[in-house]
Amino acid sequence: MSEEVRFPFKRDQLEKWINVADKEELLILERDGEPIGFSITSIDDDTATLLALAIKKSERNKGFGSFFFSEMLKMMKKKGIKKFILFVHKTNKKAIAFYEKFGFKKAIEVIPMYKGKWK
Repeated sequence: MSEEVRFPFKRDQLEKWINVADKEELLILERDGEPIGFSITSIDDDTATLLALAIKKSERNKGFGSFFFSEMLKMMKKKGIKKFILFVHKTNKKAIAFYEKFGFKKAIEVIPMYKGKWK
């Protein structure tokens, strides 16, 4: 059985986010014609919010994520995006280090809310 690239969010949640935005971008990263990653970005005026970025487990730590994210940022800049927002759980040290490599810095800390209850 082949390994899948899974969405980190429920489908209905993604559809709601995408439907609210003025525009959305779904990008697929392929290797030898096979999808190995994707990103979903919501665009509203000159602001983009990264909703999801995933690379197939077997293809991680090979530079694909860095290449993909770098190309995505270039594309957004060409589209006139001036502000790029993303959310990372504070315990996800790998993701934080990944985004810091691209110059991102923590702007605010959001109080996590799961299933309608404050943690």
